[in-house]
Amino acid sequence: MYRLVVKNKHRIFKYKSLLQFMKTADGRFIERRIKLPMCLIDKILKRIKIKNNFTWNEFSKKIGVCTQTLRVDWTLKGNTIPESIFKKLIALDTSIARSIHGKVRIINPFWGQKKGADSTKEKLNSLITIPDINTPGFAEFYGIMLGDGCIYSNLNGFCIAGDSISDKAFHENYIKKLIFDLFKIEPKIYYSKQSNSIRCNVYSRKISRFLIEQGFPAGKKKFGNLEIPSFILKNENLIKSCIRGLNDTDGTICQHPHSKIMLQISITVPSLLNSCKKAFNKLNFDAGFYNKGVNLYGKDKIKKYFDIIGSSNPKHLTKFKMFLKTGKVPSKQETESFLRKENVTTTVGP
Repeated sequence: MYRLVVKNKHRIFKYKSLLQFMKTADGRFIERRIKLPMCLIDKILKRIKIKNNFTWNEFSKKIGVCTQTLRVDWTLKGNTIPESIFKKLIALDTSIARSIHGKVRIINPFWGQKKGADSTKEKLNSLITIPDINTPGFAEFYGIMLGDGCIYSNLNGFCIAGDSISDKAFHENYIKKLIFDLFKIEPKIYYSKQSNSIRCNVYSRKISRFLIEQGFPAGKKKFGNLEIPSFILKNENLIKSCIRGLNDTDGTICQHPHSKIMLQISITVPSLLNSCKKAFNKLNFDAGFYNKGVNLYGKDKIKKYFDIIGSSNPKHLTKFKMFLKTGKVPSKQETESFLRKENVTTTVGP
């Protein structure tokens, strides 16, 4: 039997004071809720109304809810009733306790919202696809993650960071589409108000776990065994795609005093640098390696890089095309100015 036990007046006062803080800003009750069969709710409410000679308006004011809730949400829809309000109903007619014996379900706060959220999450997870890892698209995505990607330590998802000006087209026109093509989920693009940065975010534990299974570490990459996976290193086409993704995020093309042009991939994690050495060697590239990355010097080597590996980032393509045209690598500011004016879109290479 559902009973309301009040031992003294002090507890009644304390209980009423507590109720003032049991609503959200939009009026929802933050407490357990009572679930009864709809026909029984209708019967109980009408009995209380007749016994106390209430109008529906007086009845609603007496228990502290709107008339719509009383007459429609409860009587016609059979919605759940906040526990504190249900205790008020019992106080208005103590005989209710006998009629509801064995028919009451007590539900935790926000059960409906949680149920809806769980349902939405299940639906989204069912739409997410897990791609074949032995494809150029996934290999390029993995390279992008090696460069500027990160799986959140709580495994709620991952993000890819970049420069909000020079990487804007790369993120909005290429990375976003690549992620959707692979996983069938559309990432969110965020721009920082504090710095010139852009983030491409995806929230999915399913994808995070999948990436970890492929060897990508969660949390700060420098503390994990970051490297190009063995399944990529076994296939030259996958190596090309992975290197392209890595360079498009952590690489740069700049002026060099002797060779005039240099392609540099910044790598500070030893395990990743070692796997990059294997990758470039398998592609027969005469690359220079040092403790902070990989360098390619001169027009011929960099032309070979673009012919064999290519780029999906407009800023790299723009820099190299302007070098071929003028013999000079444009500065970061010159490149950004060109990208703004021309609204350059991504051209995939090789």
